[in-house]
Formats: sequence, structure tokens, C-alpha cells
Amino acid sequence: MQRTYTKRTTKYCSNCFSKKPLTEFHRWTDHADGYRPYCKLCWNAENRASYWRHRDSRVAAQRDDYRRARAKELAKRAAASSGESHPHARNHPT
Repeated sequence: MQRTYTKRTTKYCSNCFSKKPLTEFHRWTDHADGYRPYCKLCWNAENRASYWRHRDSRVAAQRDDYRRARAKELAKRAAASSGESHPHARNHPT
């Protein structure tokens, strides 16, 4: 007995519970059927809401990262201007 398989063309959104064509879902190869569980509209709405929920903490983290990198760069420049940056630099009396 030979089985025949038909390719599915629709799927139910796990968020809004409506049946939609597969073109309304983003691809996701990690998922069993190859598509995200939420439709594009629900997925985008959730991502937008998540962005605004976590915006303040993300901005603060980016600001801290920038300040750390800036301080490191300024320290590096200060060391270079004093001649300490090169390991073989000699302090010649002038």
C-alpha cells in the first residue's frame, strides 16, 4: 500500500486562531512544519509590543556599552600619546 501526501497550504495562527494561507506565516526551519506559529500580523504586533516593553532597559544597556567602549578608547589614546602603547617603546631622555 502506497501513501500519498498532499502539501498543506493553510495553517491556524496560535495567537488569533484564524486559518490563513502559508504565505501569511514567516518561514522558520526550526519548527516542525517550517513556519512560525503566529501569522505575520500577530508576530509583528508581538515584536512591536515587546520592543516598547523593553525599550528603556535596552537603551540603558546600549548607553552603558557605549560609555565603556568610549572610556576604553580614551584610555588607549592616552597611553598612545604618552608612548606606553608599544611594548618595545623606550624612554629616551631628550
